[in-house]
Amino acid sequence: MQICATRGVFPGQASPTAKESDGTKNLDAIPKPDGKGYKAYAVSHLVLMVPDVDVSRDFLYGSLGMKVVYYKPGDVFGVDTPGGPVCFMKFGENHLYLRKSQHPEHKPYIAHFAPEVANYDQAAVKAELIRRGYKPAADSNMVGRFATLRE
Repeated sequence: MQICATRGVFPGQASPTAKESDGTKNLDAIPKPDGKGYKAYAVSHLVLMVPDVDVSRDFLYGSLGMKVVYYKPGDVFGVDTPGGPVCFMKFGENHLYLRKSQHPEHKPYIAHFAPEVANYDQAAVKAELIRRGYKPAADSNMVGRFATLRE
């Protein structure tokens, strides 16, 4: 399941210019566990927006031993925003997707994350998200594996 948001869900998430206080409003409105949810057991990938994709890639590869799965230089359109090179890296079973920060001051932030969900059933996940008031949409790049949640 891939989780994206058009409004701040946690500090700095949806908008590059979001304030930390945007992610701490209305915490009492968060639905409490009801036993009808799904169990996330790992992180499939994180999309990290960084000031310089090449510098970040070189650091993560050279210092932490992450493997480069693919790298596309130049102005590449992506899931969250257009512009800049992109790099997809792997460490263990985890993936990190580096994109150029769209923050006015080029600060880093997480654009979205995708947890691995046990016993994933796209139709059941979609029905549960709709029941909770969300508007899920199938991810055209990962049909049958991910449901993109856009609030």
